[in-house]
Amino acid sequence: MSRAPVAIAPAPAPSAPPFHDAEATDQEKPLLDVRNLTVAYGDKTVVRDVSFSVPTGGTLALIGESGSGKSTIARAVLRLLAGRKASATGQIDIGGEDTTALSDQAFLRLRGRVLGFVPQDPSNSLNPVRTIGSQALEAAALVTTARTGALRRRLVLEALERVGLPDPERVFESFPHQLSGGQLQRVLIALAIIPGPDLIVADEPTSALDATVQQQILDLLASLRQELGLGILLITHDLAVAAEQADDVVVLRDGRIQESGPTARVFATPATTYTRKLQADAPGLHPHRFDEIREARDKKLLDGADDESGKAQGALPHRGAAPVEPPVRVELRGVSRSFHTQNRSVRALEDVSFSVQRGRTHALVGESGSGKSTAARILLGLEVPDAGSILIDDRPVQVNDSRELRALRRNLQIVYQNPYTSLNPRFTVGRIVREPLDLYRAGDPSTRRQQVRWALEAVHLSAELASRRASELSGGQRQRVAIARALVLRPEVLVLDEPTSALDVTVQASILEVLAKLQRDLGLTYLFISHDLGVVRQFADTMTVLRRGQVVESGRVTNVFTSPGDDYTRRLISSIPARRHEAEAPTPKAPSKERDAERITWVHTDWDDERVSDLQRSMREEIDPRYAALREAGSPPAMVPQRKDVAEVVLALVDDVPAATGTLHRLPDRWEVKRLFVDPSHRGLGLARQTLARVEQAARDRGATKIYLQTGNRQPEAISLYQREGWIRTDVYEPYDPDDGISVCFYKEL
Repeated sequence: MSRAPVAIAPAPAPSAPPFHDAEATDQEKPLLDVRNLTVAYGDKTVVRDVSFSVPTGGTLALIGESGSGKSTIARAVLRLLAGRKASATGQIDIGGEDTTALSDQAFLRLRGRVLGFVPQDPSNSLNPVRTIGSQALEAAALVTTARTGALRRRLVLEALERVGLPDPERVFESFPHQLSGGQLQRVLIALAIIPGPDLIVADEPTSALDATVQQQILDLLASLRQELGLGILLITHDLAVAAEQADDVVVLRDGRIQESGPTARVFATPATTYTRKLQADAPGLHPHRFDEIREARDKKLLDGADDESGKAQGALPHRGAAPVEPPVRVELRGVSRSFHTQNRSVRALEDVSFSVQRGRTHALVGESGSGKSTAARILLGLEVPDAGSILIDDRPVQVNDSRELRALRRNLQIVYQNPYTSLNPRFTVGRIVREPLDLYRAGDPSTRRQQVRWALEAVHLSAELASRRASELSGGQRQRVAIARALVLRPEVLVLDEPTSALDVTVQASILEVLAKLQRDLGLTYLFISHDLGVVRQFADTMTVLRRGQVVESGRVTNVFTSPGDDYTRRLISSIPARRHEAEAPTPKAPSKERDAERITWVHTDWDDERVSDLQRSMREEIDPRYAALREAGSPPAMVPQRKDVAEVVLALVDDVPAATGTLHRLPDRWEVKRLFVDPSHRGLGLARQTLARVEQAARDRGATKIYLQTGNRQPEAISLYQREGWIRTDVYEPYDPDDGISVCFYKEL
């Protein structure tokens, strides 16, 4: 039933017997077939009536929040529930054999040889006091043809090489602590494939890895699946990973299947509210989730700047003027730091500079070992730089002055990565949050209690939780407590060190929303440290990319993502799992039709195309009910006349249904983007961005230096999107159609 060992030429997979369904007798049996699986721990049922199948050479992803039953199902398939006092009913067929009817001794022969396992955390899965080679030889011992130690060693070395580990001999002799996280994950995959299994169960195989390492591991699994014909059961809470890697998905909630089917269909047209919510929470799939909150934040910042300008100059700036940029709140300038051991010196940071504007979010991005956390520790005064300076409000900080550092830390607080280890398990929530007040002796006991209540309310936690301990809270609640503790002193700057990397996608989205709203309401400044570029694109305003302690690239998030200037940055960005699913706007050339990854067809057309006028009419009715009322009364409004001789029209079709249109006009003194209409029922903002990019590029190609945009989309999130793309809203510009009351006007320098 199992194929030959991985290091030996694999034998062809045997033909599968007929499928168990009488209506599908001509089909092959699935490699894994789970039917009506129900699992209970004591009196509590955690998995209810779950059925799915994995074909030979296919990948199925189980997705859902923590506690949805994903890992329990994996343990049931692997028969690892015995020590957990669990009971399971239903049927699990592997290669056509009902494994639930097998004895433990009979099932043992399937482990490794037929059924491989890649666990989540390699640091906990490998024995720290044994070399990689000694542990890998145990897997090689499962290969019946490898009877000698020399042959088993050869199998191990070839497997290590196959999974992309350089110098397999060195890895073989190494202990786990001598390898990086990505190397350890590759070791686990090598151990899984050595005996030549037919099916691999991969339980969150990339959740703790950097973006580029994650992509390498996912690419490795995909190539092994293709090369060896493996079936893969992928357990993940990352919908972007599932969207890229899986052929089929099963969406779980509270142990029940909410939805299942081919990945493309489930993600394109999710049938349940829960699936739509999971999809909306995935940062890689929805980069503009917090645009509306940021727009409100920026308006508040701009209003504050206008007030200050009015006080200083006696008048407010013109509404059509470029927005005032906030002042720099925090800056690292030319910072270097080295760490010394007995044998060598390691350069953690080398001449690193970046700044964070007041009320904005700046992200430090890079792989493990790039220097992100060292830079944060220097900013907090926890490390002393070898060279360079820290500036707060343009004033240098004396890093050797303990009093100044103590005052600095009161206004600079940190939220750590792991809420499970950053909170004292012996303290109640109330004491945890109150601790900074006690350390700084801030206020009397009554005032401190009020501050604790305020901090808990600020992160949307009930005051009733103050009497509980951290162990009684969920992961998301613990991270909110950590944020409340950082807020209780009313700091102006928060350092967020991977604050959501240990959380599933839904909890992660709720924490990011809390942070975004706190920034909007309190004017907080964030230094956001992350290896997750999907989150960075969604949450940050500006970013600095670090590699081996040096700045590779820095700038606005939009600019870095759309036009990265360094190959390393491009590799980081390309490693975002969902990025290949984004529909990139093609550059307009000759009239043509093009099909992209999101079922969008781009068409060069003209105003005589009925699809254009129908879309604009429907959008008018969507935006302004007056048009719908006139139409119902039998007096449909006439379309505003268009200048057909100067307009180029770009139309977007989703499954042949008009969804967006934009035009480019040449006026005597400028180019204009006109009539940008987007139907919100077809993921409107993404289409708006793509349509806008298409006509903007056309203007660049024609030598335009400044273009004006008159858009019919007045949705706040759409307006925020245009501003994020570099457009400046103006009420000074006279619209081309002055009687059109549904338009919003912008301009942009090219």
